[in-house]
Amino acid sequence: MSGRPSLSGRPSLGGSTSRRSSVHSSATATTDPRPIADKEFRAAAIRNLITFLLENGYNHVLSKKLLDAPPNKDFIRIFQFLYGKIDPNYVFNDKIEDDIPVLFKMLKYPYTINKSALFACSSQHNWPKLLAALSWLIELITYLQHVDMSRYMFANSEDDFESEGVNENEVFFDYITKAYAAFLAGEDDLGGHEEELAQSFNVRKEMISQEIVKLQDEQKALMAALKEFEGPSPLEVLEQKKRDLATDISKFKDLIAQLNGHETKLQARYDQCAAEKAQREAELAQAQLERSRLEDVFNKQDLTQADVERINTARRLLDEQMAAVSQRKQEIDQRAWKQEIVLSKKMEELEVHVQTFNKLAEELQLAPAGAKNAPAGASLAL
Repeated sequence: MSGRPSLSGRPSLGGSTSRRSSVHSSATATTDPRPIADKEFRAAAIRNLITFLLENGYNHVLSKKLLDAPPNKDFIRIFQFLYGKIDPNYVFNDKIEDDIPVLFKMLKYPYTINKSALFACSSQHNWPKLLAALSWLIELITYLQHVDMSRYMFANSEDDFESEGVNENEVFFDYITKAYAAFLAGEDDLGGHEEELAQSFNVRKEMISQEIVKLQDEQKALMAALKEFEGPSPLEVLEQKKRDLATDISKFKDLIAQLNGHETKLQARYDQCAAEKAQREAELAQAQLERSRLEDVFNKQDLTQADVERINTARRLLDEQMAAVSQRKQEIDQRAWKQEIVLSKKMEELEVHVQTFNKLAEELQLAPAGAKNAPAGASLAL
């Protein structure tokens, strides 16, 4: 049977051998820099080879003595076992000696493996080279066992649709791999694989549809947020409020100055009314003293009818004057009371305005004297 490399690959090792060229150098060196003829190097390589084969289930006779100079058939068994770790579906030729150099070259082994060396593997000239090649092959297998090659073969692009699912190239490659493997196995009906591919793309289509809806919602939210920023900025709003408050402060200062002037006038008027009241009270007291004196004189004198009439007339005049003075006093008291009420209300209004002014001055940091916007060496607090 002729050799036919498999495209199915090994899932745990990241696919077929034809995709491994990025891992190894494509240059072919003429001289191996490794000390392959050194006994210690060969002993270490044999130990590593035995350990790897035993750990991975090699079920043929194996010993250090055998690997010091292995027969051709043992070398071929070991190579087939190792290569099966890379591509378990590979079918070797009847003349495997024809396949081995080609496979090493395909794996980008940097040194040439001659076909003639495979007919005398145990010779002192050929075995060190073949042992070094097997050591390199073990390193390659170990690397592939610990690296997910699909991360490099199907690395997601910047497409957000692939960030949460399988790359569409990986889906299609998986379909081709399975379909070709089925074809190699002699299957003619690939409908099941096609249905699986269609289902995979339908799932991906649904994911993309959901992502589109999500992006549309995000776009609406961003557009709404953008409209909110089309108006005045918060800084502009605050600056306008600051200007309005500064204007209000100026108006309050003018109003306070007017109220202070009005308070001065009311106080002067109040003082005038108080002085006038005191004067009227003094005049009333003087009139009462005069009346008492006259009554005393009257009681001590013998009066004629004419004196009585004269006294009564004078008394009536005094009573009228006293009534007038009392009326005047009541009017003055009433006016003074009203002025006191007006003054009290004005004082209350003035206190409210002063409190409002001080509050605005503190909000704008114009007061107290140490505030941020307060005039140097002064305080606007009232």
